[in-house]
Amino acid sequence: MSLNNFRVEVPIHKQNHKFIIGKGGANIKKLRHETHTRIDLPAKGEKSNVIVIRGRKEYVLAAKEKILAIQKELDNVITLEIMIPAKLHSSLIGTKGRLIRAITEECGGVTIKFPTGGTGSDKVSIRGPKEDVLKAKKRLLEISNEKLRDETNTRIDLPAKGEESDVIVIHGRKEDVLAAKEKILAIQEKVDSVITQEIMIPAELHNSIIGNKGRLIRAITEECGDVTIKFPTGGTGSEKVSIRGPKEDVLKAKKRLLEISNEKVTLIIIA
Repeated sequence: MSLNNFRVEVPIHKQNHKFIIGKGGANIKKLRHETHTRIDLPAKGEKSNVIVIRGRKEYVLAAKEKILAIQKELDNVITLEIMIPAKLHSSLIGTKGRLIRAITEECGGVTIKFPTGGTGSDKVSIRGPKEDVLKAKKRLLEISNEKLRDETNTRIDLPAKGEESDVIVIHGRKEDVLAAKEKILAIQEKVDSVITQEIMIPAELHNSIIGNKGRLIRAITEECGDVTIKFPTGGTGSEKVSIRGPKEDVLKAKKRLLEISNEKVTLIIIA
C-alpha cells in the first residue's frame, strides 16, 4: 500500500454529518486542509453513515480522531424545556439581552430560546452540552424563583440539592402566601399537561409539510398553540414526527398534520 493511500472508514451518526460538513462546507474544507487528507462523506440520500478518509497513515488517523471528537461533542448536546411564567421572560432577558447573555456565558455558551413575544407561552428551551444545560436550567429557575418571590412578597424555599423531598415552602403574609401558592400550582399544572406524541408521516412528504424556509410548519405550530414539532433528520428515511406540548395543543397539531399529510397523499395519487 502506498504511503499516501492509507484508508479508514469511520461510522458517524448520520445526523451529525451536516455539522462535520459545516455551513457551505467550511468545516470539512478546514479539516481536509489541516490534516492533508481526502475525506469523503456519503452522497445525499445514501443510507450509509460511513465517512472515508484517505491519505498518509498519520494524517488519516489524526483526521479520524478529530471527526470522532466532533461526534462525541455533538452526542453530548441535549435540549431541555423548562416552564417559566411568560410575564417573567422580559426581566430574565434583561435590558438589551444583557442578563440572558450573562447567563449563557456563565453556563458555557448554551443557547437559550424564549418563545416569541405575545404568544403567552411559558416554555423556555436550553440547548448545549448536558452539564452546561443543567447548570443553565438551575440558574434560570433560581432567578425566576427570586423574581416570583419579589412579585409575591414571599419567601419561597425549595428543597436543597440532593434532598428527596418535593415540598416547596412559602413564608409570608397569608394572602401573599396563598397567591404565591396559586402561581406555583398553575406552573405545575401546565408542566404536568405537557405530553409528547409520535405520528407516522411518509418521509417524502416532510419537506413539503415543513414548507419553504419552514413557513408552513411555523404556521401550524402558531395555529395549534404551544407545541414543538420535530421531524427526523433528513436522509434517515424515518417517518416518525414528534409533537410536544400541552395535551390539547398536541392533539390539535396531530389532527392538522395528518389532514395535510392525507391531502398531499391524495394529490400524489390523483397526479
